[in-house]
Amino acid sequence: MPSSYFQFKQFRIDQDRCAMKVGTDGVLLGAWATPMHPPQKILDVGTGTGLVSLMMAQRFNTSKITAIEIDPDAARQAHENVCASKFAQRIEVIEADIMNWLPSAPPDFIVCNPPFFKHQLEAPGHARTLARHQKRFDLSQFLYHARIIIAPVGSMAIILPTGALSEAEYKLYNWYLARKMAIRPTPGKMAHRELLLLTTLHSETVTEPDLIIESSGRHNYSEEYKALTRDFYLHM
Repeated sequence: MPSSYFQFKQFRIDQDRCAMKVGTDGVLLGAWATPMHPPQKILDVGTGTGLVSLMMAQRFNTSKITAIEIDPDAARQAHENVCASKFAQRIEVIEADIMNWLPSAPPDFIVCNPPFFKHQLEAPGHARTLARHQKRFDLSQFLYHARIIIAPVGSMAIILPTGALSEAEYKLYNWYLARKMAIRPTPGKMAHRELLLLTTLHSETVTEPDLIIESSGRHNYSEEYKALTRDFYLHM
């Protein structure tokens, strides 16, 4: 059973009321996501526990962050996690459906760890279904909406299952792919996730070397993974 909380170096995540707990995907996104220009206003879509927002606040110490979450319990817990942190003055948590929400000022950087498992069986429980399945989340619609609300010069970092987003699809909504990195669980396995940085301005794609999470055996993390996440994990 997952722990009711997760202690990071500069903040703590309580997660007993969140359907989706702290996981590798969120940590990877928060550690890797770097915009093309220093961000002023960051939007975290589907914040869950508030993890990625807090990681953004730690990394970008002058940015204002808005965290959107559709699930009421998760939104309340994210708010509590933010309020208990030293970053509380720079993060606002809003309970809302991103597809129906418009910002008062456009963000110049968006981060998103969206629900996966579109074609798999539904997970039990309404909250977990919302979090793990694309029942209320359509990637194409999200790309369209994000392109509308983002600043004219902006970028968006997202983590997806490998191959979930085609070049034709992101180009349809006038996004350009600036960076991408494939994530492999172990050296002997194929990539199962990819981190993407999309931008509003034309950019040549930089393909980074694959990141292997565990080099040999469970919890025996690769040097690359440790280097990426060591500012956050207590014991890394």
